[in-house]
Amino acid sequence: MPSTTSQSLTYDGWRTLLRDQPLPCAVVDLAAITQNIHTLLNQLQRPDVRLRIATKSIRHPWLLRHLLDAAPQRIRGLMTWSAHEAAALAALGFDDFLMAYPCARPDEAAALAALAAQREQVIATADHPD
Repeated sequence: MPSTTSQSLTYDGWRTLLRDQPLPCAVVDLAAITQNIHTLLNQLQRPDVRLRIATKSIRHPWLLRHLLDAAPQRIRGLMTWSAHEAAALAALGFDDFLMAYPCARPDEAAALAALAAQREQVIATADHPD
C-alpha cells in the first residue's frame, strides 16, 4: 500500500488510496489520531491531571503504544476491560493498568492476583465498598 503524508485524508482520499485493496480492511489515520490525542490533552485544565487510554476503543497494541508515547508526561497507562486483557497487555510489555470493571469471576480474580504477583501496576475497581 502506498504511504501517505502526515496530513489526514478526506473520504475521497481514502477511497482512492484503498481502491485496489482487497476489502474488508482496516486503516488508521495516524495524523488524525495524533491530532485527537493532543486535542484531548489540551482540554486538561491542570498540568498535574493525566489522561489514561481506554483499550476497549483501541484494540491494537502498536496504536496503544503510539498513543502512550505521544506525551508520556501527560498520559498515564491503560484502562482495561478485564484482568485477562491487562495480563495479555502486560505480556506485551505494557504496565500501569486501571481495570474499569470489577472482577466478577474467580478466573478474573486469579488473573488479577497473578498481575500483582508480577509486580505490575494495576488498580482494580469495585461496585460497592463491601
